[in-house]
Amino acid sequence: MVPLEKHVETHTKKLQTLLDNAVENRSAHGVVLSIYHEQKEKFSWTGASGDLLPDQPYFLSSVAKLHITALIMKLRVRGKLQLSDSLCRHIPEKEIKGLHRLKDQDYTDKITLLHLLSHRSGLPDYFDYPIMGESTLREDLIAGIDRSWTFGQMINTVSKMDSLFKPGQKGKIHYSDTNFQLLVKVIENICGEPVLKVLEEFHFGPLGLTETYIYGDIKDRTPAVFYHQDKKLFIPKAMASFGADGGLVSTAPENMAFLKAFFHGHLFPQEYLSEMQNWVHVSKSFYYGWGLSLYRKPWYTPPFGQTPDIIGHTGMTGSFAFYIPENKLFLTGTVNQLAEKSLPYKLAMDVAGILSVNH
Repeated sequence: MVPLEKHVETHTKKLQTLLDNAVENRSAHGVVLSIYHEQKEKFSWTGASGDLLPDQPYFLSSVAKLHITALIMKLRVRGKLQLSDSLCRHIPEKEIKGLHRLKDQDYTDKITLLHLLSHRSGLPDYFDYPIMGESTLREDLIAGIDRSWTFGQMINTVSKMDSLFKPGQKGKIHYSDTNFQLLVKVIENICGEPVLKVLEEFHFGPLGLTETYIYGDIKDRTPAVFYHQDKKLFIPKAMASFGADGGLVSTAPENMAFLKAFFHGHLFPQEYLSEMQNWVHVSKSFYYGWGLSLYRKPWYTPPFGQTPDIIGHTGMTGSFAFYIPENKLFLTGTVNQLAEKSLPYKLAMDVAGILSVNH
């Protein structure tokens, strides 16, 4: 029987090689990975390669949606909201009137909090429309053109666009950052204080997250600079404008502490998790539930055969926070690359393969 220490040493070497290969193959300029394998003999490890270090703070981007989701669930259990609540119950109607327009009809008062949480509101994604100039905000940021905007400007931009479908329309889903910007405003209005204070009370303080914060100072150089292919993107105005939905900064170990608390029921009742996994198909391999995404690779696509479901979230900047139930495996980190959206999932599947041998 191979001693436990030998298995750990073997896994560690293979994991480090995996990260080094990702950088050497030019898939990423830097990778940070933290894992926690919740088997009988628990195994945890954090490593990095390229231009990143294991404790490097990085932008969570849309991985921050897990924090927002957890806050909504916390307020739900405290009776501060119901997911069936109309959006207009928590944001004054005058502030969002005409936000959802479809065929000259205003459906804004039909949007519920659950529609926002599950991306079934039909609202367009402000990220895919011009806020200033002619190009979309996404195109500007990928080109390295730094922009700043306010919540009001975002609302104004979306109000000028046609929505995609009626709120909650059967079988319809459209991933939209607009939804979670609105949920942040709902949280602030219910709690009567900035979302940063709410996060500090509910997450940062209880979990001891001392290096996790909302990026707000454009002179702050703490978070790692990320890339689009070989181009460094330095866009502090934009990252500050994203706020809690996209502008959250953390480290892989601290995000791991949050991810484990999320799935272990330490932030909201664990029975909510089954409801949150009410998946709706988005594209070939992707599904979305209530603030959670699912990656389920079709068996007939390379590498052929079944692979485990990957639950959690990714972000524009290459960040990821995953739980693989079949393997009881948690993974957090970043590949720091906008152009390789599939890389975090490939990395997760490779890690699951390495750890499939009992240690």
